[in-house]
Amino acid sequence: MPPSQPAEGDPQPFVEVCPPIIRNGFTILYGDSNSKIDLVFLHGLNGHPKSTWTHNTTDFFWPWELRRHIPDARVLCYGYDSDVSPQLGTNLIRIKSLAASFLSNLVNKRQEDHEIGRPLVFIGHSLGGLIIKKALIQASQTVITELDDAHRIYQATKGLIFFGTPHAGSAAGKKLRVQTLKLIAKVAFTKVPPKLDSALESHSDELLDLADDFRTISLYTKREISIYSYAESRTTPKLGAVVVDEFSAFVGYDKEVRSYIQADHEGIVKFDGETDADYTNVWGKINRLKRLAISVPAGV
Repeated sequence: MPPSQPAEGDPQPFVEVCPPIIRNGFTILYGDSNSKIDLVFLHGLNGHPKSTWTHNTTDFFWPWELRRHIPDARVLCYGYDSDVSPQLGTNLIRIKSLAASFLSNLVNKRQEDHEIGRPLVFIGHSLGGLIIKKALIQASQTVITELDDAHRIYQATKGLIFFGTPHAGSAAGKKLRVQTLKLIAKVAFTKVPPKLDSALESHSDELLDLADDFRTISLYTKREISIYSYAESRTTPKLGAVVVDEFSAFVGYDKEVRSYIQADHEGIVKFDGETDADYTNVWGKINRLKRLAISVPAGV
């Protein structure tokens, strides 16, 4: 017997609907003035603020589903032009400008009194993790001058979660840094175009500089930040290789929690549903960061 339908005029059942996702800029998935923490998601190369985090067959979009487990958070997804240029490979070389835009847009999203000091956790996939690190380096340089509100972003940052991010510092060596960048590019291209190939080689030291600079910010040196890093443990089928291996995927921070996910470079941030063990692990760690963050006032 089919279920009865509400009669005309009866209260209709409330159905939560994920808001439309903006391709470039911030989309607030949920949260309000009473939210205790901001969770900010940033996709990687050739990514998208929704599809990067959505399972290919179940359509499980987990940043939105976090509302079931962490309802007192505000969740934001950021989108930016991350397409690879076959001619220039610009998005692997202009991390500085991408980070500056990201930081400026985030400042604009935290202007109200109840937002300015709200604790922050950043969640980045692949290139997105590098942009987050660069944005924090840039924000750290405004703490003394306080010329804008970027210093408030820095002071409010309590945690970082990286998925398949190619940190590739000095321990990795230049050969591995170049190889990692080329593999990331090959996820988007069957064959890396010659001009892009040469650009990756000549600019691979940018990863080393970024890794070194990040280790000098006070959040790192004073151990005031928590870092969770996830490495992929499966090869990307069309490449037959792990794109970001464990030598590149971990920061080397002494408070870093290192984990592996049984997925390839793209699948590392795609969970099939509520019962996915990796999803349970991830949201549990995010919830722990929230508890730690709200127990200490932002900026302390």
